[in-house]
Formats: sequence, structure tokens, C-alpha cells
Amino acid sequence: MLVYGVVSFLEENTAMPFQNSSVQNCLAFVLYLFLSASVSAQGLKLEDAKTFADVAAYLQQERSKLNTDASVKESALFVANLLLPASAKLLEVAQNDMERRSAYNMKLQALQNQIVAEVEGARERYDTYLKELATHQDEDARNFAATYQFGQLRSIAMRTAGRAASPATFNEFKSELKRWLNQAEVPVEYISSLGLPTLAERNNVPPKRFIEELVTFVQSPECTVSTEKKKELTAALEGLLLLLLGSDPQLYGRTLDDKEFVWEDLLKKDSVKYILIKFTATWCPPCQMEIPGMLDAYEKYHNKGLEIISVYIFQENRGDATPLETVKNYVKEKKLPWIVISETLSVRAKHPEYGKHYGIPGVPEMVLVNKEGKIIMTNARGVELRKKLEELFK
Repeated sequence: MLVYGVVSFLEENTAMPFQNSSVQNCLAFVLYLFLSASVSAQGLKLEDAKTFADVAAYLQQERSKLNTDASVKESALFVANLLLPASAKLLEVAQNDMERRSAYNMKLQALQNQIVAEVEGARERYDTYLKELATHQDEDARNFAATYQFGQLRSIAMRTAGRAASPATFNEFKSELKRWLNQAEVPVEYISSLGLPTLAERNNVPPKRFIEELVTFVQSPECTVSTEKKKELTAALEGLLLLLLGSDPQLYGRTLDDKEFVWEDLLKKDSVKYILIKFTATWCPPCQMEIPGMLDAYEKYHNKGLEIISVYIFQENRGDATPLETVKNYVKEKKLPWIVISETLSVRAKHPEYGKHYGIPGVPEMVLVNKEGKIIMTNARGVELRKKLEELFK
């Protein structure tokens, strides 16, 4: 776990323009993690290092040479020049997977600091190295590359989601996202965890337009991944469109009694005017908090045209109970009177997993749909949902 602490800390402090104190803290943190380093070592030469601890001791020795009055670019160049040869030596003396991952990370951080220092060709060298790791014969290197790239993207996404995010920050995220999508080893399932529709909304960009732009990019010659990968990425992105305002979710699946649920048949019913869809899980506390309000809404409005559907996803074994048994027990305990769909039964019937198909990053995910099958409210929860239903059924 220590190496992932290094990755996270370094990302926060060197993946973007930084203050010199952050550079010092960054180097100090690396050394702190490797307590076996000889803190009193003097006059160490990198070429003489024989262990991971020796490299850490060397970095500790050299960090004192950082000029605290230097500019950001000068500090970045100092860090780059320190970490680049250290990463090579570290890889040379590495004795286990953790030490090799640390060496990979250290070189990437060095190249990132070169980018900040505006060293010519730094960006190209950074991209090339990531591609080398992504196609490395060592599976650990490939996994590290995929995780690292996504971690960098998540870091930018978090800044983009902030209230103070600027158009420039969003454009930076969009550029990095396209770069990430253009990698052969991209785990498609990571896409859902980025919360792309929400990021777009917070930056005053129509989510549909943003996601369609990404689909166009993936399908263009500019995206150089394989045809099969393009199909996977397109499907993952287009799935995000299904839960946007104005979209038809095209819900599918198997109910708890293992019968096929047909979305079109439900919409045809004269008695149905609005449908609340809740993607949920038995282990999710926020999901449970929604149940009293849903029961109240069902009692008030079901006879007036409200239907509710709970889709149980992301289920795991609970003790001796299977995911399916857990859901059945939960529904019985809570006395839920509405339609319940099981992901377990749906996948067994060859339906796609809901999290991947709709790009659902977590639960609860709730949308309100009208008679025409179009979503009229996203994040349909709590007080806002109650107000919306009062308005619709007044």
C-alpha cells in the first residue's frame, strides 16, 4: 500500500504547477516511506547504490540542494533531474514488485516535472514511456500504466468538478480524457466512474453534446485503437446517454420471479403515467434512506399512475446468502410493493451488467420517466423528488 501512497501524493504535488514547498514535501514524503534509508548518510553517489534503501538515502541527501527561492520551472527541473537517474538505478536494484512499481512511478514523475519545466520533447517522452509500460511484457508494468493513467485523469476530473473550475480546466480534462481513451490498455469499465455527465453539467456543457463528441472522437481516425476496442469504448460512452434528461432508458432485465421484464409493455399500460427507476443495492445506506419516501410516494400516487422499479445491482454474497437470496430477503423484509429487477437473474439471461451498460458509477441512481419513456428528472431523490411528484399529481 505504501507505493500507492507515493503515487497519490506525487500526483497531487507534481502533476500540475506547484509551489516549491510542495516539491520539498513531495521528496520528504518519498523518503519517509522508506524508513530503512540511512538518514545520516553523507557523500553518497547514485552509481554506488545497491538497494532500494540506498536510493532513498541518496534522494534524502540531494533534496537539501533544492533552492527554496527558485521559480516553479526551476524547481520542477531540479526534481526531474534528481528523479530521472534515480528511477533508472531503482529499477536496476529493485528486488520485488513494489520496488519496480516505485521505479516506474518515479520516472513518470520525473517526466511530468520536465513538462512543467517546459523541457523540449518532454510530453512526447512521457507519452512514449506510458505506452512502453502499457505494452510491457511484465503484466505488473501494464497494470501500473493503466492505473496510473486513470489516476492522473481522475485527479484532473476532481479539479474539473469543483465549483471554481474554469473553461481552461475543463478543456484540459477533455484533452486528457481523449488521450486516455486512445490507449490500447484502457479498462473500459473505468469510464463509468468518471461521472462524465455530472462533470459536463458543472462546467455548463450539455452532457449529451459532450458525450457525443467523445463518441465521434473514438470513431474517428484520430483514435488509433483497434476496431474491437472502438466498439467497446463506443458502447460504454453511448450507455451514458441512456440516463440523461430526455433520453429513453430502455430498461431491461428479469424480475425476482425470473420473468422477463419488457419496458415497452409497461409504457403501453393505460394505468402508468410516470415511472421512477432506482438502481440500488441492499448494502447501500443512502439507498435505504430513500425507501420511506418511496413507500410514501407509492401509497399516494400508485393508483394515480406512478410505477416504481428497483433494479438491484452491484450485489455481493452476504454470509451464506447468495446475491439473489440477499435481494429476495431484503425485499420481503422491507415489504416493497413495486417491481423489482435482479441483476443476477438478468445477467444469467444474457443481459448486460447494468453498471457497464448505463455507466453507473455508484448507487443510488434514480430517474423519473414519463409516459413516452423519456427521462424528465435525473437525481430523482429526497425532497426534490417529492416536490416533483406533488407538481405532477396535483
